[in-house]
Amino acid sequence: MGGSRSINLELSGTDMVALFDAGRRAFVKAQSVFENPQIRPQPSSLAMGQPMVEIHPDWERASELGMDAADLGYTIWAFSDGAFVDEFFLGDEKIDMFLYSAYGTVKHPEDVDNIMLYSPEGGMVPLGAVAEVRQTVNTETIRRVDGERTITLGIVPPRAIALEQGVDMVRSGIIEELRKTGQVGDDINMTITGASDLLEITRNALQGNFIVAVFILSLLGFNNIFQPFDVITMLGFLILIGTVVNNPILIIDRTMRNIKSRGMASVDAVLESTRARIRPIMISSITTIFGLSPLVFNPGAGTELYRGLGAIVMFGLLFSTLITLTLMPTLLSLALQFRDWLRPPADYVDVNR
Repeated sequence: MGGSRSINLELSGTDMVALFDAGRRAFVKAQSVFENPQIRPQPSSLAMGQPMVEIHPDWERASELGMDAADLGYTIWAFSDGAFVDEFFLGDEKIDMFLYSAYGTVKHPEDVDNIMLYSPEGGMVPLGAVAEVRQTVNTETIRRVDGERTITLGIVPPRAIALEQGVDMVRSGIIEELRKTGQVGDDINMTITGASDLLEITRNALQGNFIVAVFILSLLGFNNIFQPFDVITMLGFLILIGTVVNNPILIIDRTMRNIKSRGMASVDAVLESTRARIRPIMISSITTIFGLSPLVFNPGAGTELYRGLGAIVMFGLLFSTLITLTLMPTLLSLALQFRDWLRPPADYVDVNR
């Protein structure tokens, strides 16, 4: 029924009559907004013609007879579909036990008034003495989404209409129009879900990665070379994480040794560790970058499998090296100075002691 082109319009509310009336209005409106659309309602019938019996207890009268809501509901349950008692295990087989009336289930709505209840205060009273029985109509099924009574209209627009355009037509032509004309009140909540919801999530996710995607395509999309983002390419991120984490560790470790063993100030300790470690960091980074450059910039036959992995590691290592030698020492120096500011001087004496 439409598959990924189905636009689900969910209507939820507390009043079943108002909810089904709004569902029918939305159904008719969708037929006028789209040309020959496919519409599938859930529940399948939007009619309120199913007979139903409502029991409204008189709680004051019930309390006088010593009855509470649990006792009253359990008794009515036993006279209708059967009340669940417990589970019985016979070997490996589980058997559900239900309590039924010896006279059988209620066959006619008018017989509900004559259900006899046992009063804890003593004696038998009919249900009509402690509750009002009303005969009305309702729907065959009550569907709930997140605990709310909900009607879902699965709208599949014609093939000529794109999914994004169809979502806009449902939002403006159905939801906003029904609100504007007063056909659907504020007590009915209308939301769009389904494939359209996934489209919105995908669009928001792609917006943040658009600039990165353009940058990668500019670097790897020349000379009609196409590089898929496959599993082996994703493994490049794991290799990159294990490689770039070593350089900051070298600087931080030497900085802490300078402070503890040599008694250097925080800024001097960071500067000395950066000067001492810049040579091994640059040598390892440059050799790795130049070693991967032919695989990335001059691919040959058979290199398609590992070219994406090489691009991830090479550009990630290049960027991380710049960060390690510029931003990371600055942040480390600020963090150490803030720590020194929080600590009192060594010769500090508390005169209040």
